[in-house]
Amino acid sequence: MKKLLAIALVSIFILILKSYFIEAQEIPAYIDWVSGVVIGRGEAAAKEGVSTSQARQQAIDEAKKNILIVLERQNIEIKDKENRTQYTTIGKYLASHPEKKHLINQFLDTAAVINETAKKDGAVKVTISLPVEGDSGLRALMNWLEGKQESPPSMTASAHENITTAQVTDAAISLPDKVLQKIAEPYSIALFTFENLTDYQAVDLGSEFVQRLKNQFKRDRRFIFLSPGESRKILEKNKTTEEKLKDSDITETMPIEGTDGLVLGSITRYEPEIKKHGIGGAGYLEIKFHMTLDVQILDARSGKWVFYEEIPITVEDRTFTLKSADDADKFILMNDLDSEHGLAAKAVKTLLATVEENIRTIFPLEGYVLKVLGDRVYINLTRSDGLKKDDALTVFRMGEILTDPLTGREIDRIKDSIGTIRVVDVKDTYTQAIVEEVLQPIREGDIVSF
Repeated sequence: MKKLLAIALVSIFILILKSYFIEAQEIPAYIDWVSGVVIGRGEAAAKEGVSTSQARQQAIDEAKKNILIVLERQNIEIKDKENRTQYTTIGKYLASHPEKKHLINQFLDTAAVINETAKKDGAVKVTISLPVEGDSGLRALMNWLEGKQESPPSMTASAHENITTAQVTDAAISLPDKVLQKIAEPYSIALFTFENLTDYQAVDLGSEFVQRLKNQFKRDRRFIFLSPGESRKILEKNKTTEEKLKDSDITETMPIEGTDGLVLGSITRYEPEIKKHGIGGAGYLEIKFHMTLDVQILDARSGKWVFYEEIPITVEDRTFTLKSADDADKFILMNDLDSEHGLAAKAVKTLLATVEENIRTIFPLEGYVLKVLGDRVYINLTRSDGLKKDDALTVFRMGEILTDPLTGREIDRIKDSIGTIRVVDVKDTYTQAIVEEVLQPIREGDIVSF
């Protein structure tokens, strides 16, 4: 009897543990109550015998399924027969009232496709959106389920098969929060070969620098660097050229569709400086190496130049005696950028780190909160995003959209910092963090930045 009881207790524990991790795992859908939108993402892999339109519909169905999972977790208040308030979730309520599930399905069918991507392998990825407010919004649906309104909200199904590319574009423009579409999505960066404007031509400095810069991000899935051909096509599509971008003024607004950012630059100085001090055995050489970059970084989404500076660097070494004068080149090694001791290689590495830091600062790693359990916060960023134990992240609450009063153009969303969290456990599918400081209670859908 005791053995059976022990087996039963272990089984219950396993079920609870499974339920806990299923609850905490990443679902590519969320509700942004502040901006009033429900967002869901879905993806369909390319299969033999499946057309693009069929794959697209499968991706839409997957996005709806993901939204449904999030909806079923929402808390609602239900009155029992004695008019007492009981707290439950939409999922549990529908399980005991299956006749009402059809309205949830009708609500999901009104979703609009706001973003769509067809990959090279034939896979299709879509993002759909639903309203929170309004007569046919999520709040109206919840009010009806809770008995706060007598008649069900009026909802009609959308003809998804008839949605055109133009309609998708219009929907994306009219969405209250275009910024949310990019949360936790990789940044697409067009990195153009730097121009070598120096007298030193023994090494293709521009190509070398750009390739090494790309290697700095090799294991970071946050960035996708476009090939030279893809970058040129984007410029052609936007009716501009690399030369126009380089010659533009920092005050010019140049929105570029098809990418999140552009990085351009030129190497304007790459030369050593050797000075002799003293005479004979008491003399020494002062060897310096100078390298200068002109770097331009464009936030293609806003069209603003967010970095437009000249970056000079000087590395030096004064430990060489005059007898080493004829061999000074072996301390400089202008043509060996992999050297551990060469001053030229040190200059290149220093500038690479500077440019990398600026790119990461301008395009920060962002994700969102999946769930909050007490002081534990579960976020959608994972090990592959480069998170490590004890990393500190800032939590933001998305506010109103900033709109240019003269042009009507959406500029950005207000992001208010509401606290900080520290990573305690990094998984392959989610990350667990603990609250360190908070100004407002953290909730699902809040943005986290690293």
